[in-house]
Amino acid sequence: PLAPTEQPRTITAERIVIATGSTPTKLDIPGAELAITSDQAFSLPQRPQKVVMIGSGYIGVEFAGIFAGLGSSVELVYRRDLPLRGFDPDMRTALADAIEARGITQHRHVNPTSITRTQTGLNLTLDNGQTLSADCIFMATGRRPKIDSLGLGNTSVATAENDRIQVDANSETTHPGIYAIGDVTDRINLTPVAIAEGHNLADRLYGKTPARQWCYATTPKAVFFSPPLATVGLTEDEAAQNGAVDIYLTRFNPMRYTLAGRIRKTVMKLVVDQPSQKVVGVHILGDDAPEMLQAVAIAVTAGLTKADFDRTIGIHPTSAEELVTMRTRTRVTPKADK
Repeated sequence: PLAPTEQPRTITAERIVIATGSTPTKLDIPGAELAITSDQAFSLPQRPQKVVMIGSGYIGVEFAGIFAGLGSSVELVYRRDLPLRGFDPDMRTALADAIEARGITQHRHVNPTSITRTQTGLNLTLDNGQTLSADCIFMATGRRPKIDSLGLGNTSVATAENDRIQVDANSETTHPGIYAIGDVTDRINLTPVAIAEGHNLADRLYGKTPARQWCYATTPKAVFFSPPLATVGLTEDEAAQNGAVDIYLTRFNPMRYTLAGRIRKTVMKLVVDQPSQKVVGVHILGDDAPEMLQAVAIAVTAGLTKADFDRTIGIHPTSAEELVTMRTRTRVTPKADK
C-alpha cells in the first residue's frame, strides 16, 4: 500500500516477474484472531510457558520443536493419524515417535472449533469436546500465494485453487510478458526452488548460454525438528505407482548415543525400483540427516542403482555408512492398483 504522502506511479517494462511469495492462513473458526502464525512467532515479547500448535506440516513440527527446546510445554493438534502429510509413511511414524520422545503431547484425529480468551490465557476447544489451555495458540495451518494487492483482475493472469498463479514450463503466466516464480505459484514451496526458478528465468530470457536444467523431481527436503528428517525422491507409495519396489529399512541407535547410554533412534530407508534397481527415494530421520541427504540427492538425481550404493565403501564410524551397508531387503512392495 502507498504511504499517505506517496503518489501513484506507473512503471513500464518489457517483462514483469511476480515473486511476492506466500502468506500464512488461519482456520475459519471463532476466535482465530487470538492465535498467532509464523509471522509473529519471532516477535513475541516473552517465551510462552504453554503452547498449543495447530497443524503438523513443516512449520507446525519445526516450531513445536523450537518451543519445546526452549523449555515450553507444547501440545500438537492435527486432524490425521500421523504428522507430515505427503511424506513417506515409515518416516511419518518415526517422526511421531520422535515427537513423543521430546515430551510433546500429540492430539490426533481432531479439529479445532473455537478459541476463547480466559483470565489466565487462551482456551482451544476441539471437536471431540476436549479443551486445551495455553498462553499461546499457534496456527500452522497452511499458506497461500500473496496476491491480494496485485490487481491481477486488470490482467489475464489466471489463478487456480488456493489462489496460485498458473504458469507454464517457462514460468510464464497466461498473460504474455508476465512471469511468476517461487511460492506465489504454489508448486514446491522451498527457498532454494524459488532461487533456482529465478536463475532459470534470467538465464532463459537474458543469458548468453542455454538455461541450466534443474531437476525439480529430486528436490531434497528437510524438516528441522530434533532429530531432523530429510528426504529426496519418491515415497514408497509413490514409487509403487510405477511398479514393484524393493524396500531397505534400518533403525539403530547411533554409536555416540550408545556410548553415552542414551536412546535416540535413527531411521533410514531406501526405495528401489525393482526392474531397474535404481534408487528412487532416500529418507532419513536422525542427526545430520539434511547434511547427508544433500549429497545423496546427487546420486538419486543421477539415477544410480542399488549396486552403485553397495559398491561404495562407507566411512566408519558414521551413521551415513548405513546408506551403503543396507544389503538385506526388508520387503517388496507390489505395483499399486490404479
